[in-house]
Amino acid sequence: MRVFPDGARHLIGFDAFVVEVEPTPYAKLTPDRIAVIDAEVPAGAAVPMPARDPDEIPQPPRDAAC
Repeated sequence: MRVFPDGARHLIGFDAFVVEVEPTPYAKLTPDRIAVIDAEVPAGAAVPMPARDPDEIPQPPRDAAC
């Protein structure tokens, strides 16, 4: 799992399937919910990543409420 300072988590399976959890676009994806993901991944499988450029962080659509 790649762990980003902005709260994003990118989980990569043994089959190379990737699930990207991006909390910025979704108000309901709180730090408490991200902590549930973190708790299920062994510490040795978590890779801290550097901060991303703000332009690389997905944002919510301007006219959508999440």
